[in-house]
Amino acid sequence: MQKTKQFTGIVVGIAAVLALKFYGKAQKHDDILGDLTASCKGDQACLGALDSHFDGCFSTPAARGDATALHSCLNDKVGTPLFGTVTAH
Repeated sequence: MQKTKQFTGIVVGIAAVLALKFYGKAQKHDDILGDLTASCKGDQACLGALDSHFDGCFSTPAARGDATALHSCLNDKVGTPLFGTVTAH
C-alpha cells in the first residue's frame, strides 16, 4: 500500500512538471507569434510567412530559445529577410 502511494505521488509529480513545461512552451509560442504579427504591421507577405512557417520554425529547439535562429529560419523559408529582432520573452 505504501509503495502504491509513493508511486502515485511520483507519477502525479512528473505529470505536473510536464504540464507546466508544455504550458510554458505554448505561452512562449503565443507571445512570440504575437510580437512578430505586430511587427508585420498588416503586410500580407509577412503575415502569410508567419501563417505558413512559424510553427515549423518554432518547433526547432534552437529557434525556441534564440530569436536570431527563429528569424533566420523564417527568412530562409520565405527567401527574403522579412524578420529582424524582437524582444525576447
